[in-house]
Amino acid sequence: MNRNIDEQYWERETGGFVSAQQVFKANIEIAKQRFNQTGGVHVFQQMYGCEWDDETNEVDGYEQFGYDGEDFIIFDLQTETWVAPKQQAVVTKLKWDSNKAFLTSVKNYYTQICPEWVKKYLNYGRSSLMRTVLPSVSLLQKTPSSAISCHTTGFYPKGAEMIWKKDGEELHEGVIKGDILSNNDGSFQMSADLDFSYTRTGGGTTVCFSSQV
Repeated sequence: MNRNIDEQYWERETGGFVSAQQVFKANIEIAKQRFNQTGGVHVFQQMYGCEWDDETNEVDGYEQFGYDGEDFIIFDLQTETWVAPKQQAVVTKLKWDSNKAFLTSVKNYYTQICPEWVKKYLNYGRSSLMRTVLPSVSLLQKTPSSAISCHTTGFYPKGAEMIWKKDGEELHEGVIKGDILSNNDGSFQMSADLDFSYTRTGGGTTVCFSSQV
C-alpha cells in the first residue's frame, strides 16, 4: 500500500472515518428512540463489501447495518431495495427506497467502484495474495485405540481438501473433517480424523491425501 498510494489517500480515508464516527453516534441516538431506550451501552454496526470473479467477471455486493448484535437493515443488490428485518427499521427502508438517486449511487458503488478497488488491491499485493504454498502433512494418534488425525498446515490460499482413502477408494464412514483455521503467519491448517476401527477389517492400505482447490 505504501508503494502504491499517495498521502492524499490516507488523509481522505482518515477524514471519511472521522465523519463516519459522528454519523454512527447520531444513528445510535436515532435507534435508541426507535427502540424506546434511554441509557446503557449500545452498538451500531455497518458491514459492506463486494466480490469479483476474475473468471466470469461477475460482481456482487452487500451492505447491512446492525444494532445491538442483530440485523437492522440490509441492502438487496438484486432488487435494488432495502430489507427491514426489524419493525423499527421500516421507516428507514421507506425513506431510502424512495430516494432513487441514493439507490443508484449505492448500486454503482457495489457494481463498479468497489470491484475496481478489489482489482487494485489484488494487483498491489499480487506477490503475496496470489502465492501458492504447499501444505505439510502429519499423522497424529494419542493412543492405539483412538482416532487418527491427519493434520495439514502451512498451506495458502485457503481452499483445500482432505480425504482418507483405503485401497484407492475414498472413505466417508468414520471420517470427521474439521474446519479450515488460520495460522499466525497468514497460512491455514485443517484436520481430518479417522476412526481406524472402520478400516481394520479386510486388510489393505489406508492413506490420507491433502490437496488445494
